[in-house]
Amino acid sequence: MENPTMANFDPQKFLDATVDQPSIRRPPLPTENPASPDGLYMAVIGEPKARPWTGRQDPTKSGVAMDIPLLIDVPGQLQDQYKIQAQVQLTDSILLDLTPEGQMDNAPGKNRKLRIYRDATNLNKPGDVFSFRKLQGQPVKVRITHEQYEGDTLDKVATVLKV
Repeated sequence: MENPTMANFDPQKFLDATVDQPSIRRPPLPTENPASPDGLYMAVIGEPKARPWTGRQDPTKSGVAMDIPLLIDVPGQLQDQYKIQAQVQLTDSILLDLTPEGQMDNAPGKNRKLRIYRDATNLNKPGDVFSFRKLQGQPVKVRITHEQYEGDTLDKVATVLKV
């Protein structure tokens, strides 16, 4: 089924469209969810996407990353206080450890962050077959931290836990 927004989309009209309001940065989510006793936010994992990466400081380092979108539920009191929507998407990235053959490295201690996602979604049991697509739609709890980037405070996923 075609997206109704895209059915009416005209790229030429879009290029010439004007707006008279500035783009405004969303304030970062508080590090503690005031509506939850454990301070964590509920989230649902979106569709993971793989991408190549190259080190900024050392371009000789490169590999594969998985970007994991997380649709985070924002409690009503924060929606009102910060004038934000009921859900906010943050994207977490996993830099993967690969074998020399380019396969996932499943040796002990490798792919720690992937293991955390698999544990949080009950997809890390012996004998179970795993693929990144199985993460999509899985509920998790997340802890938010703040990070400074070019003078802005950004929210970042610090921890992913089982619901």
